[in-house]
Amino acid sequence: MDTTVLEIPIGSEFAQIYTNASDAERRKLTVMIQIWLSEMTSPGADTLGEIMNRISATAQSRGLTPDILNQILADSDDE
Repeated sequence: MDTTVLEIPIGSEFAQIYTNASDAERRKLTVMIQIWLSEMTSPGADTLGEIMNRISATAQSRGLTPDILNQILADSDDE
């Protein structure tokens, strides 16, 4: 498959996470982004809002609460 380097503006904390990731983790992230973009552009694809709502509903059904999410985000800021 042909590849192209794509520059995407993201928050510095996310750039740091990517920079600190292992090669294997970076490959996984790349594949996940490729799948996500492919799904978003396929006929009948859900909108970004619909995808985000589905992810949110799944997380909540698995017990993720706003308080837990805030704690996870606060812990990741400490790293």
